[in-house]
Amino acid sequence: MFKRIRTGLDWLRSPYAFLDQALERGELSFRLDLPVLGRSLVSGDPAVIADITRNKQLIGGRGTQALRPVVGEHSLIVLEGAEHERQRSLLLPHFFTGDMRAHDGVTRKWVQRAMQAQPRQAPFSGMAFTADITLNIIIEVLFGTLAPAAHERGVLLVRNWLASFSSPAVLFLKPLQLNLGRHSAWGRFLGNRQALHHFIGELIAAPGTAGVLGDILAQRRAGAAPASDAEIISQMITFLMFGHDTSAAAMGWFYHHLLQDDAAQAELRAEINAASVDGAPDPDRLPLLRSAILESMRLSPVVVHLTRHAVAATEVGGFAVARGERVLPCMYLAQRNPAVFEQPGRYLARRFLIPAADWRYAFFPFGLGNRLCAGMPFALRQMVLIGAGMLGASKLELAGARLAEPVRNMVLIVPSGGPLLRLAA
Repeated sequence: MFKRIRTGLDWLRSPYAFLDQALERGELSFRLDLPVLGRSLVSGDPAVIADITRNKQLIGGRGTQALRPVVGEHSLIVLEGAEHERQRSLLLPHFFTGDMRAHDGVTRKWVQRAMQAQPRQAPFSGMAFTADITLNIIIEVLFGTLAPAAHERGVLLVRNWLASFSSPAVLFLKPLQLNLGRHSAWGRFLGNRQALHHFIGELIAAPGTAGVLGDILAQRRAGAAPASDAEIISQMITFLMFGHDTSAAAMGWFYHHLLQDDAAQAELRAEINAASVDGAPDPDRLPLLRSAILESMRLSPVVVHLTRHAVAATEVGGFAVARGERVLPCMYLAQRNPAVFEQPGRYLARRFLIPAADWRYAFFPFGLGNRLCAGMPFALRQMVLIGAGMLGASKLELAGARLAEPVRNMVLIVPSGGPLLRLAA
């Protein structure tokens, strides 16, 4: 008999293990007392999730209050209602509805640089390696091609900010948020946040700023985007965090799953080679690679759940929900639901080549409804290009004797060790 884990602290420490036990019990929906969020309804049942998505009394934004000190009060992550829609409309043309091919050259450049600098046979963390690539990409996409010193300064400031504290408890537990200067985790975070805000503020004030930031500033000057400096900084911070760390973590899990399947890796390498023109793989001709990445995101979502807040008493899927209660559509439960996915615990690289119509509320790694990730097309295309650049350039191998385990890194669940990879000789 397995041990019955039912506490919110167990969820906080090891959500995958917690939810695996729920799946073993056949529980797709249950209530739980969670740190910060309080009494919450958790569900991976597609019928319940469909109800949650349609219910006007359940709103996003308010349930992410722990992230407010990180992304700011004006971030898409925390905004609600009309203000959320206004800010979202400002950013969608750059990352969702626009031509994502415009960023392909930037992605290929940074992948190629990283691959050329990586020694053969030397172990490296797949997630850290990819995070270096995605951070360089997002800085250039957001701010344009900066002078090398300015670009490196931006990279260093983001790294320092994200490394301010190692335990997620600092975010979730108010008593730990003590500002004792550089001698405290929270003090370091505040100092690093201020330095990063100052860097972005300098770019806002500078003439000739390019990239997404330059486009937004041009819209503001034309009166089409009445965004304040604080609003712009908050959105830039959001994309610096969620536009690079989440993709790197997702790719870390992709390496973990794919490199245990030699046949799938060989098939992917053949697809990449066939789709290459002058040595550059065309992401629009890589359906198997895209499927293989989505399958990894199904098995190992880096964000375990969404959060909705009940602004009034309501009901979803037969569950009464009190005003103020949180409702959590849970990716991990939904995406491993045996009633929806055949062999739900197995990695099948070809699974998403023929997507099923009834997966809408069973597979949602990028969110749901009007809070669907504003950077989804950009992020997915970027991951395909990174995977093609790494797999097509050399045979990748798992370097560690032990397989990666899920560990918490701030709000993300990532593979321990990254996992450790190496380029075959």
